[in-house]
Amino acid sequence: MLTQELSLNTDQQAKLKNILEDQHQQALTFVNDANMSREDKIQKIRVLREATITKARGIMNDDQKKKLDAMLQQQQPHNQQSPGSQQQPSSQQSPSSQQSPAGQPPANRPPQ
Repeated sequence: MLTQELSLNTDQQAKLKNILEDQHQQALTFVNDANMSREDKIQKIRVLREATITKARGIMNDDQKKKLDAMLQQQQPHNQQSPGSQQQPSSQQSPSSQQSPAGQPPANRPPQ
């Protein structure tokens, strides 16, 4: 998906895959930390997401950055839930539909 929408070349695809794999591993560390509160996990994953976006932008040309910014802008309203809203409990979601605590889709999907 990202590969086609952003017109990533082979080198960019490989670099982005590494960036996303790194993000996924770090996110798993936060999620699996039993000593960290839910709120701390959410905050850490939000910071991680921003760092990942910054790294991804670093491998892109100006046109690709504009396209990425537009894609992220479209996602923003979807990702922001009101404080009282609750997602379906994890136990009722299939593994492929589970999301990270920050409401972000899993980052382990390689670019297509």
